[in-house]
Amino acid sequence: MKLYLRKKLSVVFVFVMILFYTEGQVFSMGDSALDDKNLSERMIVSGTSDMGSVIVAIMYEGFDNGALTFSVSMDTHSVDLGKIDLKENAYLLVGDSKIYPSNEPKFSGHHGFDSLEFEVDAKPDEVILYILKVPSIEERVFTW
Repeated sequence: MKLYLRKKLSVVFVFVMILFYTEGQVFSMGDSALDDKNLSERMIVSGTSDMGSVIVAIMYEGFDNGALTFSVSMDTHSVDLGKIDLKENAYLLVGDSKIYPSNEPKFSGHHGFDSLEFEVDAKPDEVILYILKVPSIEERVFTW
């Protein structure tokens, strides 16, 4: 029963985060074209709140002044988020090039929110973001 309650609370937490960070706007997962207006309202969620696992929610915020920005929310009940290093374990795949974040997101405890920024020469047609080494999924791929 406790596990069911934890899962339910995690789903509620992610839903509240989505509503908070999208200011209550409805978002669509249907259109994959790289359009800031549509994408800034979209969030992709990966993972579960099972023991030893982390829910990762990524929202594409947009392209501005040569940088792509993403909001990152993580939720867990058993992993210390302070040990997760997205500066080293996140990258964008643009063509054949891996681009690592220009900032160093900081997380702590069991619930965290920060941003990832990637400096790019131009706005790509497709965004592929890799998040590595976040329990219990070794490689997460987010595509817009």
